[in-house]
Amino acid sequence: GGGPLHLAIRSQPAGTVNGKLRITVQGEIIEHSFADEHICFRTLDLYTSATLEHSLNPPPEARQEWKDLMEELSATSCDKFRQTVYKDPRFIKYFKSATPELEIGRMNIGSRPSKRKPSS
Repeated sequence: GGGPLHLAIRSQPAGTVNGKLRITVQGEIIEHSFADEHICFRTLDLYTSATLEHSLNPPPEARQEWKDLMEELSATSCDKFRQTVYKDPRFIKYFKSATPELEIGRMNIGSRPSKRKPSS
């Protein structure tokens, strides 16, 4: 067990963990997961145990027919999306009426700073 974090790591495709894991933790999650000593060790325990479990008992490799089906679904959905967004003249009118797109455009909601200092 271990909840969503543990399950997310264990759910990675075969051959992607191999005893190592790189995770990006952002903002408030850092404090939530690591500020308290007991919670920090529990979080690290979840990372470590899921990484070990995945590496020692990886999920089965996806069968080729599953991969082929996913490719077909991906291509079909991408085509339908592009037909709707780029080729249907009604889409822009609908989008503008259904979303507060002007207000969203003025909001400062990016998760990354607009400029970063060069890293050394």
